[in-house]
Parts: sequence; C-alpha cells; structure tokens
Amino acid sequence: MPRKTLLSDFDRGTMEDVLAMVARERLRQVEVEGFTAAHDDQVNANGELARAAAAYAVPDIVQHFGCRDDDYGTQDELWPWDDAWDKREKHNRFRQLEIACALLIAELEREHRKRGLELAREG
Repeated sequence: MPRKTLLSDFDRGTMEDVLAMVARERLRQVEVEGFTAAHDDQVNANGELARAAAAYAVPDIVQHFGCRDDDYGTQDELWPWDDAWDKREKHNRFRQLEIACALLIAELEREHRKRGLELAREG
C-alpha cells in the first residue's frame, strides 16, 4: 500500500484534539490536585503512576470481573493508592482513557527527570 494512502487515512485533527484533552487533564492534575513534579518524585517513585494508568486503561470487562494478571493479581490490585482515591467508576470510558494517558505522561515526566539527574551525576 502506498505511503500516501496511509497518510490520507490519518486523522490529524482527531489526534490533535485528543492530545490537547490529555494535556489539559495533566495540567488539571498539577494545578487543581497539586500533583506537582516534586510530589510525583517523592510519592510515586515505585511505578504507582504507571499502575494507576493501567488500572484506568483496562477494559471495563476486566474492571468488573477482576480477571487475573500474572504480575499483579486482579485488576483491583493494580490500583496503587488508597481506595478513596479510586474514581474510575464515576467516569465514562472516554474520560477513563483520558485520565490514563495523563497519568502515563506524569510517569514519563518523572522518568525523564530521573534520567536527567542520573545523566548529570555521570557527567
């Protein structure tokens, strides 16, 4: 299949809309919830953000029936924080995915900062 055909099927507008929504959610997490870089570096240094993102991202069927996963047990065991912070059920599927992406970005940001510190120590 020619590359031109593949690119013509790509909906840049949809991608940009979705990325903007995820960016707004990430900013909300920082500005409204107070989940700053310093907070994430201190409190979420053991993969908690990635686990929460995974918990938000798994399909509803897994959320409701607790399907097994070899590494973490049931899907509920993915959730890294106190149950009071678990708001997955109050959101529709689209919003769950939006939050999952923003949490994953927070984890990427944390790893990026960590990598920068490690490189600075080596340099």
